[in-house]
Amino acid sequence: MQRTENCLKKLERMNKALRHEEPDRIPVSDFFWGGFLDRWREEKGLPADADVYQHYDLDWTVTIPNMDPHIKAFEVLSETEEEVIVRTGFEAILRKKFSDPMPEFIGFETDTIEKAEAFVFDDPADPRRFFSGGDNQIAGVGDGYARNLPPWIETVKEKRATIPVFGSQCEANEYMTRIVGPQNLLLWVGLYPDQFGEFVKRTNEWALAMLKAQIKAADGLIDGMVIWGDVAYRKDLFFHPDYWRKWYKPGLAAMVEACHAAGLPVIYHGCGNVRRIFEDFIEIGVDAYNPLEAKAGLDV
Repeated sequence: MQRTENCLKKLERMNKALRHEEPDRIPVSDFFWGGFLDRWREEKGLPADADVYQHYDLDWTVTIPNMDPHIKAFEVLSETEEEVIVRTGFEAILRKKFSDPMPEFIGFETDTIEKAEAFVFDDPADPRRFFSGGDNQIAGVGDGYARNLPPWIETVKEKRATIPVFGSQCEANEYMTRIVGPQNLLLWVGLYPDQFGEFVKRTNEWALAMLKAQIKAADGLIDGMVIWGDVAYRKDLFFHPDYWRKWYKPGLAAMVEACHAAGLPVIYHGCGNVRRIFEDFIEIGVDAYNPLEAKAGLDV
């Protein structure tokens, strides 16, 4: 599908900004909470399918392929009008209360370091990740709840005529949070630093292979890549910067290199105060960081 003149102007604007050149204006976009979108449509008297990116003519959007470690349908353990409890392809059990913005992790199959060492990932290049519909945790269980999502490539094709479209890939810590859970993550860094580090390394190698497969599957249809990688909270990192540099940074650097080799700019999304490793992001070539979280003190 041919891209509109306005879309091409947006793409030039984005690319100039990410190359540190002066665009005609600062690109504008955001990631929106589902609850906000529901209220926005209601208060504005808009139809249920109103697209906030089209309504405000925003400059870019992001898409999410199936990045679950195991490609499988959700196992619904219980469901009522108020909530649903599911087991996902991360082998995690989540409770999603429909009135609350985010789900609660209530269990993890991978709950020992031995299970982490034995964890087997599905093929990172499995075509179903990009070309088939179905369930996936990242896109399906967050501030909303959705099943049988459309094929990723169809979403890319649907959107790209009018707005620059970025793909996306999780790096290791997003997987750690969902495979072993935040508590085990924080404990195992201290109790089993090398064993856990090897799992982080192996996860990033698998994620890199998936990122490369995503770029190949897109076949030129995406304009950039978002790498999801929360490694911090309001005050600081979840672990010492040296630990991040040893076990996490090499994998992230390889992802950035792969994107740049394909001509794709990289926006790294990370919540929390990453001040102590911010220069590292610059060093490995990350083109932009999202967000500069004010409540975490990121006045950089």
